[in-house]
Amino acid sequence: MKSSIKPSTVERSGNFNETKFGIKGEEDMVYIFEILRNKLYSDKVMAVLREYSTNAMDSHVESGQPDKPITVTLPTSLDPQLKIRDYGEGLSENDIREVYCMYGRSTKRNSNEFTGQLGLGCKSGFAYGENFLITSYHGGTKTTYNAFIDETRVGAIAKISEEATWQTGIEITIPVNRADVSSFREKAEKCFKYFRVTPEIKGADIDLTKRDVILSGDGWRHVKGYSGGYGYRGHSDYAPVTAVMGNIGYPIKLNNMTFSDNENDIRNLLHNNFEVEFPIGSLNIGANREDLEYDKFTTVNIKRKIESIIADIRDQINEKISNSKTMTEAVHNANQLLFTSQLGDIFSDSKKNLTWRNVPIKSIYFNKAGKDVKFTRFHFNGKTCKREDVDQVAIQPGYVLVNKDIDNGWVIRCRQYLIDNDASSVYLVEGDVKGWCKEHSFKMKEDMINLSSIEKPIVVRTKNGPAKPRDSATAFTVDENVHRWGTQGDNWTQTSIDKSGSGIYVSLFKFEIQDCSQLYNATSLRTEVIPALTKLGFKEETHPIFGVKSSQVEKLGEGWVKLSDYIVKVFSKKGKLNDLLKDASSSHSASNTHYHSMFDNSCVLSCNEHVNSLDAGLCWNNKDEEHALTSFLSVHRKINQLKKDVNEDGSSLQSVYKLLSYFPELKDVCSVTDYQSLFDEKAEALVKAYPLLGYIHSPSPRYGRTTDENRRKEGEFHVEIRNYIETVDNCGL
Repeated sequence: MKSSIKPSTVERSGNFNETKFGIKGEEDMVYIFEILRNKLYSDKVMAVLREYSTNAMDSHVESGQPDKPITVTLPTSLDPQLKIRDYGEGLSENDIREVYCMYGRSTKRNSNEFTGQLGLGCKSGFAYGENFLITSYHGGTKTTYNAFIDETRVGAIAKISEEATWQTGIEITIPVNRADVSSFREKAEKCFKYFRVTPEIKGADIDLTKRDVILSGDGWRHVKGYSGGYGYRGHSDYAPVTAVMGNIGYPIKLNNMTFSDNENDIRNLLHNNFEVEFPIGSLNIGANREDLEYDKFTTVNIKRKIESIIADIRDQINEKISNSKTMTEAVHNANQLLFTSQLGDIFSDSKKNLTWRNVPIKSIYFNKAGKDVKFTRFHFNGKTCKREDVDQVAIQPGYVLVNKDIDNGWVIRCRQYLIDNDASSVYLVEGDVKGWCKEHSFKMKEDMINLSSIEKPIVVRTKNGPAKPRDSATAFTVDENVHRWGTQGDNWTQTSIDKSGSGIYVSLFKFEIQDCSQLYNATSLRTEVIPALTKLGFKEETHPIFGVKSSQVEKLGEGWVKLSDYIVKVFSKKGKLNDLLKDASSSHSASNTHYHSMFDNSCVLSCNEHVNSLDAGLCWNNKDEEHALTSFLSVHRKINQLKKDVNEDGSSLQSVYKLLSYFPELKDVCSVTDYQSLFDEKAEALVKAYPLLGYIHSPSPRYGRTTDENRRKEGEFHVEIRNYIETVDNCGL
């Protein structure tokens, strides 16, 4: 990004004795570097994610592949390392030493194609820890460097390995505390949701696509309750609008800006949830990239952008309302776009009032208007259908106006319509309906339905006396293309089922799933559960899943089974699936424990930071399954294999694992191995057999640690452990 710092022109009236500002000595340099690398960022986890990922994206732009995703491997409890990999041209050794090592040195200040400019972000790894790895794939050579805080506290970079390669790019590896693993996942979702090209994420499943978009245009999105939450109005951090520049989201804090009297519309819009894209270089940012600099340049560009958005919104809303076929449709559109948010504030004065065919739209509520009419509202109160007399009707999502053109069965007809169509409210209008409609510019044929058009439910009387409903019942199937916005009912298509027949169902109330403890909506059912079942051999065309109103479930025959019971029943009968379930359950159990406790609670694990590294370094070939170390490593490898199987996309185990997350009752149909307890048991046995292991407290040595640790190379460290174990075995101790 081009720097906003311009050279100064100074006029001197004479020759003066001048002294340049600078840094005097190494002691002062240490202090300044400590500020730049450690005191700069308030959120250190977010800092390393943001800085290295944007640097990686810049490298793709520089190498002519701006649409290629970078790869981000998030830390896990088994592998607590953050890795950020790009596939650009990489860096030469001279670039590493002359640019990467130098604070304030940057090659990106002459172009707004790049996010970087400050020459600080590549050192942000020191904000989190005291060392990190840089692997450069450049010129046919893979070179690994260790950046560490040395004895002087200034910091240094050491080249630690070199080998031939055909690849290009840079990979940053940052060791992560196991206690911070969840924080990295949480912050990654916040960081990467604004990236133009979504990174390839490994190590965790995070959703970067969810946006409940109300309205959008060129370079902006009005999102439903998404980017707000920075504080209440009047608070200094109140910032519902996010400015997106160079893949980074910056909250626009209202209290850092001033507005004139003719800028009320701008201020009003900035109180809504918006994501607004800005070209790189159009906003000035703080040195830590966490906030904007609210100077004249930045505030003017923000206001100009918001003005263009306001004009676009007015055009879109007026077009949608003017294209409405009926008054109620126009009111409904206005309700969706304005009345349910503060966007209506930009139509605040009389010149901006909404109209449909020259009729003003000021509210979603319509009263009797002096006409001799009566309104009866039918709606659900909890799970009970409630009927009440009201003084006005509300044109809201899920409403319907019903003209009482007949007196026969009006209560049962309205209740049945409410149930069958998942309506939020049914308003029965009787009396001078024609006059009332004319008063409010409603059209009876377009804006209302006749009561007579609603089919009266058929009831069959039996010899035994009680009423028996007809055999068919209204049901729903989940749509192929579900979405997260709009109402839940938009994801279901109405159909009918035979209540005396058989099938699989989920119970619905207002189109939310009621009878599955972890499964709530159509989106999860369609995008998660059904694909998982399909991968395991189930065919939706032969085993369709129906949604049935909760009020109708008890009327289904014995042949109908709810989805959760059906899945448990299938896994209980099929041996192969049950075996998969055992493995997935074991892995699920392990992943839901505090994994770091499995490592930290056992003394043996204090001898090495990673059991993976210990396993690889020992080169242990003893095949005796009863040997304490063999048994210990066997359990460890089993856990690793389960994790690997689960993380392989498309595997059967992954599908079972997915079902487990939605139907935890599946764990009750099989015997699950408690790998956490088993692991601790084997670790304790290992320490008991080889007591000195409990006194090895140093982790695997790294560059930049103490002299004693530097003396012991990692390979030698593992050899020493192996030699000790073999010595004990040979001596029969």
